[in-house]
Amino acid sequence: MTLSIASPGDAAPRSVEVASEIKRLPRAIVFESYFRLFDDFYEPENDKHRMFNVDGLTVWKMPGFDFDPMQVDSLMSQARGARGLIIDLRGNGGGYVKTLERLTGFFFEKDVKIADIKGRKDMEPVLAKTRGKDVYNGRLVVLVDSGSGSAAEMFARVIQLEGRGKVVGDVSSGAVMQSRRYDQQMGSDRVILFGVSVTNSDVIMTDGKSIEHTGVRPDEIVLPTGDDLAKGRDPALAKAVELLGGNLPPEAAGKFFQYYWKK
Repeated sequence: MTLSIASPGDAAPRSVEVASEIKRLPRAIVFESYFRLFDDFYEPENDKHRMFNVDGLTVWKMPGFDFDPMQVDSLMSQARGARGLIIDLRGNGGGYVKTLERLTGFFFEKDVKIADIKGRKDMEPVLAKTRGKDVYNGRLVVLVDSGSGSAAEMFARVIQLEGRGKVVGDVSSGAVMQSRRYDQQMGSDRVILFGVSVTNSDVIMTDGKSIEHTGVRPDEIVLPTGDDLAKGRDPALAKAVELLGGNLPPEAAGKFFQYYWKK
């Protein structure tokens, strides 16, 4: 393959030839051979890869909403006492609505409607019940990017609409429509399992608008440059810390939440 490469600070792109490689993959994918990048992200031993504190602020990297809603309580307890909280939803593709509802309830002293669900039939709205005495009253910043979708976008938008905090980063993916999965199978001796996901409703936020195909536009757009990416800087996280009165240089911000590939 011939690639056109532009190095940071180098105005002249250059061509590089890269030898492609073909790998034979397993003919069948079984439970033991399937894994997801963040399957173990919420294990206790990985706390250091999930949250950290800086200048009295707590930063929480949240890769997805696909975990037990009851686990939200213990995770939020780690932010108790922090004068500010940053929830990093960059690359968060969404997950369970119940987890979204429970997390949202930690930021409001009253019950809040997140969105209405519009389908062919009447559907219940997405509601967040306040966590009462456990509500977090500190300042809040939410980080999003083009990889933030579904529940991540809905959370960022309700925080924005209710004036509860700031949203920083890039415009989100605009993929919030809900779908229903229908599991199927074919075969008798050797069974092939498969499924079909069918969109069944749109999500209408409390301003009467859908964010499908449009996404959430941050209050402050902060995009990394090619030089930032090459040097491991994270200007968006640095900006979020700055908005909450802290100080974290982009170079230092880029050292947090690095993923280490399993050997």
